[in-house]
Amino acid sequence: MKAKTNTSRRTIKALRGHWLPLLLFCTYLLQCCHLPESKMITTSPSPIKHYVFLGHTYDWQAREANRVDPRIEKIGLDTFDQIWLGGDICTATTRDSNTLDYLDSLFHISDESTCWSVGNHDFREGNTQYITRKTGRPLYYLTHHDSLSVLVINGMMEHSFYKDSCDYKAGQLAFLTGALEHLPPSTHLVVLAHPILWDNVVDPPLLDARSSANAAASWMDLTCQKPSEFKDVLYPKLVEWQKRGVQVLLLTGDGGQYDKAYYHRLDNGIELFISGINNSFDFSQPDKDHRKFNQDPDSILIFTHDLRQHKLTGKFVQLNEYIAP
Repeated sequence: MKAKTNTSRRTIKALRGHWLPLLLFCTYLLQCCHLPESKMITTSPSPIKHYVFLGHTYDWQAREANRVDPRIEKIGLDTFDQIWLGGDICTATTRDSNTLDYLDSLFHISDESTCWSVGNHDFREGNTQYITRKTGRPLYYLTHHDSLSVLVINGMMEHSFYKDSCDYKAGQLAFLTGALEHLPPSTHLVVLAHPILWDNVVDPPLLDARSSANAAASWMDLTCQKPSEFKDVLYPKLVEWQKRGVQVLLLTGDGGQYDKAYYHRLDNGIELFISGINNSFDFSQPDKDHRKFNQDPDSILIFTHDLRQHKLTGKFVQLNEYIAP
């Protein structure tokens, strides 16, 4: 009996020496098997949270095409619990990898509390790996926190960079569809996209929204198979969640040139927003097309999230009035 006890003790002692490596290995497996498209944001104890949505933020005057409008740099961004970016952040975001370091210092793009739907200016130089490497995420994903889900779409599927990328398109749509079929318990679902994908979800189309956006994009197919427009492949699933009591908000960042703020609530309750800034443009230029640009004060979109009342309220605020002293 004593011999068996000693043998057991030696066995336990030997196993103890392997516990730490085994634990680390299991942790590694969990991290590897965890889908990068779906991440959880650290919980905050505050019952009231604030989020900011910024689109079309590039500085027209930046010679290296690697800076945002200087006024954006003066916003107290650290006061927001989440930052949502609607694309076209710099004129040529991926020309130089150092630009992503600059954006990380400003918007904390490597944090899970910042969501970014890319625009054509963000990848027109190629090098999308600069973005995914810095953010640690692909260009489409889902985040969830405090009953708020944010679904990020790479909406530039007809851009020349993605035009023939059928596997990529199919992969994104499969993920987006799966995310909407297995949404975490949520009171709100925010969908981020750079282009306006939704002005034709009703009949007649929302022509005021189309004219508010910098460019129309609802005609775009999300895959190489046609028809696969947003209204056909994703919007019906959003309507179903709205019917089930999840408030759906569609945020578009390709705005600011022709209109400074757009909001519309559909009859089914889904809320639509277009927001972006543009007034770093040099309006003294003689280009007749640019003369059409709206010179009214730029606005940004601020959201207040009341966790106790389950309310998420958006408000357009003039950018110049929101700059920290």
